[in-house]
Amino acid sequence: MNAADVIGYARDGAHFCTDCASDGAPLFCGFEVDAPAHCDACGTLIEGQELTDDGREYVTREQVRALLQGREDAPALTIWADAFDLPAFPYSYSEDRIRGHYWAASDWHGGQASRGYRHLCKVSRRYTPGRMERDAGNGNAHAYYIHAAAMIARAQGGTL
Repeated sequence: MNAADVIGYARDGAHFCTDCASDGAPLFCGFEVDAPAHCDACGTLIEGQELTDDGREYVTREQVRALLQGREDAPALTIWADAFDLPAFPYSYSEDRIRGHYWAASDWHGGQASRGYRHLCKVSRRYTPGRMERDAGNGNAHAYYIHAAAMIARAQGGTL
């Protein structure tokens, strides 16, 4: 595709692929979006669009949200990752990441009925601390701890 190729059309605030519309303002290959544009008629991703920096941030947030919710078939992890040449898993499942998430969920979960406690249960399947281990430690695990604790607090309607 080159910049002169029409990849879709915009009409009345909606986007359409070339299969579903042939009139309206043309969308050319490389048009920038803050969130992936899908055809409002058939739902397919309009090929050839580019993400702005805000768009890349949006997709990464959606990938993290999908992973935390266990939705590995979410568009952010499948369709969007392929179309925008992004990693399907924005953060690798390193031991540091798992350790950071375990301790954040352990410290901040909010009770057995909370989303944070469900996250703790999921992470506990992959990591259980040793008897002498009391926190995430320092370095990468600590960075993941801060990130996970903030997400858990937001999910429970608060802040750290």
